Amino acid sequence: MNPVLLVFLGLLAGEPSGGADDAAADDAPKQWLTVDQAKRIVARMAEREPFLSSKEGRTDARSTNLFFVQRDYRTMKGNPIVGYWNDSKFLWKGRAVAWEGIDPVAKSCQMVTRQGWSAAFAYVAKKQGLVVDKNAPMRVRGACVDAVAVPNMQQPNPGVKLEIRVESPTGVLKWRYGLGKPTLETAVGASVDLALLFAQEINQPSNGP
Repeated sequence: MNPVLLVFLGLLAGEPSGGADDAAADDAPKQWLTVDQAKRIVARMAEREPFLSSKEGRTDARSTNLFFVQRDYRTMKGNPIVGYWNDSKFLWKGRAVAWEGIDPVAKSCQMVTRQGWSAAFAYVAKKQGLVVDKNAPMRVRGACVDAVAVPNMQQPNPGVKLEIRVESPTGVLKWRYGLGKPTLETAVGASVDLALLFAQEINQPSNGP
């Protein structure tokens, strides 16, 4: 199976992600997927539709155009599970990465500060064996465009929605995705973990199409 999909399945199954709140991640309940559930999710993950034609792209005006703009959205494809992205010849190289921060641009994101995101990144980078270097050619920045701290009927899990830009010497990865977890703190760490793992895996020659 494509390693990128394995990353998502691990997170969807409830495995601790090693985010900013290590204790919270360790305490997160494990909701393991059945084989049939995993197969259905993998099949859905493989589907890609243009973002602007998707239900999210058509109806979620509240969280769009806060970081990416229309010319970005026009090139992005994906699905509600994995998110929507454009990799534009992007290829991760080396172990050094520069962090330019995540800005809480939406009102719902204000409870997680820029410093909080940076703390999550520092934890995850160390966990993944990455070297943080402000001069590295691999550069990560983005924005929190929506968040749920208190679950409700429409949004039953705490979580965050991010728009992330990762630059490499070969191209740029632009990715819009969301992630829910048992607590907002765990979702913050897991979303950074996922972004770095996804960026390191996508388009690698051994990973197939």
